[in-house]
Amino acid sequence: MTAKSQIPMMSKSSLPPAAKVALDEVKNLLKEGKPLRDFDNRKDSKKGQGPPLPDPSLGCRYFEKQVGTAHVGDKRPTGTHRLVLEIDLKGREIREVYYSEEHYFKGTFFRVARRVARH
Repeated sequence: MTAKSQIPMMSKSSLPPAAKVALDEVKNLLKEGKPLRDFDNRKDSKKGQGPPLPDPSLGCRYFEKQVGTAHVGDKRPTGTHRLVLEIDLKGREIREVYYSEEHYFKGTFFRVARRVARH
């Protein structure tokens, strides 16, 4: 299984505009208590593929948010760009944010650095 430290980092400011919009949308869904789409993070049967992200922390689960739309000619209507969020189920808080332009392939995620507000 992949460790978080093995996933390359990127700053939130370097996310494409559509990913920033999708991140705001998923934060609003969380605040409103609306359901999110599960991200399976399962091992695929294709060579070289496997779980792309580490096991989520205890009490957390992965959810995905599509970023943008499919490319012209893409057989999948949802495209491949995704945000995947590790969310604490009890408090519905985002623990980690990951971004990929090709989430179907292992090793294509970036861990999005977030500034955590201190109270």
